[in-house]
Parts: sequence; C-alpha cells; structure tokens
Amino acid sequence: MYSPRRARRPQYSTGFRIRRVVGWMLISLALVMGGVWTWETFGTTWMIRGQMIEAIDNFSAELPPAPVNIAPRDVICWRPDEGDFTGDCTPPDLDRSGLEVGDPFGIMTVPTWEGTEDNWGNMMPNRILVREGSNIESLNYYVLDGGAASHYPDTVGPGQVGNFALAGHRRSFGDSFLHLPDLELGQFVIIETAEAWYIYEIIGHQIVLPTETWVVNPDPFTPPDENGMQHPTRRLATWTTCTLANGSQWGNSHRWITWGELYAWMPRDAGVPPMIDAYWTVSGSDQA
Repeated sequence: MYSPRRARRPQYSTGFRIRRVVGWMLISLALVMGGVWTWETFGTTWMIRGQMIEAIDNFSAELPPAPVNIAPRDVICWRPDEGDFTGDCTPPDLDRSGLEVGDPFGIMTVPTWEGTEDNWGNMMPNRILVREGSNIESLNYYVLDGGAASHYPDTVGPGQVGNFALAGHRRSFGDSFLHLPDLELGQFVIIETAEAWYIYEIIGHQIVLPTETWVVNPDPFTPPDENGMQHPTRRLATWTTCTLANGSQWGNSHRWITWGELYAWMPRDAGVPPMIDAYWTVSGSDQA
C-alpha cells in the first residue's frame, strides 16, 4: 500500500531565524511608534479641547462683570505715530508677583482665527487661556499640554515696556497656535486681563532654531550693549511655536516666531475692542 512521504520541514539557518525575529520586532515597534505619534498629534487635542473651553469659562467667571458691546473709540488709548503711551494713556501693569506656575492671568483672542478649522474639519478656538509658565521644561509642558499659552516668566507682562512672550503648541494638546503662521502684518492679537484689553499689531515673523533665545529678549531687534544689557523702549510681544525649517506644522526642529507691538489698549469695563469681529459671551459678563 502506497504511503505518501511526509514533507520535510524546511531547515532555516540560525541567522535567518534571528533576522526574522528582528524583522517582526521592528514591525511591532513601528506600529507602536505610529500609534504613539497619532495619539500625540491628534488624540491629545480631542482629549483636552473640552477642558480648554471649560478652563476659559472658569477664569472668565472670576473676572469683574463687564459689557460685551463694542466700545466707543474715544475710550481707547492709541499708540502715537511717534513716541510711547504717556499720561493717562500709560497702560496699566499686571501684578504677577503672586502668580505660580500654571496660574491663569489672561485670555488671548485672535479675531482672524474665528471660524478657522483644523486638518479634520473641527472648529478651532480663537480664544486661548494665558497661564504663567516656567523655566523648568517639565513644568512648562504641564502648562502647554493643557492647551494654554504659556508665558515666559522672565519676560514682562502684557502692555509693559519690553517683550511679552508666549509659547503654545502648534500640533497636539489643543493645537492652540496651529494658525500662528497665518497671521499677517497689520492684523491683531488681543490680550484680556481683569483690568484691561491690550491690542497688539503684528509686525513680523521669522523661523529660527530652538537655541536662538534672543527672540524673547526685551528688544529682539536691538543687540545688547557692551555690558550685555538691553534698554527696551517699545512694548513688544512674541509668540513662539514649533515648526520645520520650511514652515511645516509636522515637526519641531525649528521655532516659528511672530512679533507684535502694542497698538492700543483700553479699560476692560469700557466694552469690547472694535478689532474683535466676533466675541464669545462669557460667564460673568453683562450682555449689552
């Protein structure tokens, strides 16, 4: 009776077996890394978007009640064509002496971001909570990963002479500064505190390496003197976020820098600056 011969199992060398195991390990690692990248890039924003809105609502509820009607132009202090704000038009200083890392002290509003979308068609917020940051990287990421704009603690407060500098994530954890590179010269970024609205006009932008910290100097446009000191006279602002050398949002090898200069300010209890095309009614405000 015919009995079929059992097929012999192929004999693989030890080297082949090692290469196969290593190959499967690399494939598994790639899948894990891809999953981590997807979560960091998109999942984190989905996770905290609601928390960002809630944090703004909670901060707004603690502010003094104020009208939301557009303020008359005569209550606004405008930057003169030459010189600085003086007399009764000198901007009030924000007392940051009691602020700790993560404490909110303002809301950043970008009128041109109203109605913009992210890459998935989700509506982007045009109001971002501003929190005190830290020079310790891990603590600063605690602020940034909450979707807030983090204030460089060694820079001045809003409206002051010097450089008011903020950082924010461009892609991940809220995508807060996703559209920062879209800001054009002459457009506005507005900082709201308990006391005032500070209206900054965009004056320039640049892509730099992360090591180029001069961008947040008191005066980034003037070199230090022979003693390494600066003596700023302008009321500037700097916004920083991650980018690639070509300006792409899909990397963090470089930093996108946008600069502004204080264009005007007004008391918060006078109403809403006319530069705001659409203002979200918030808790604690009196609807006009």
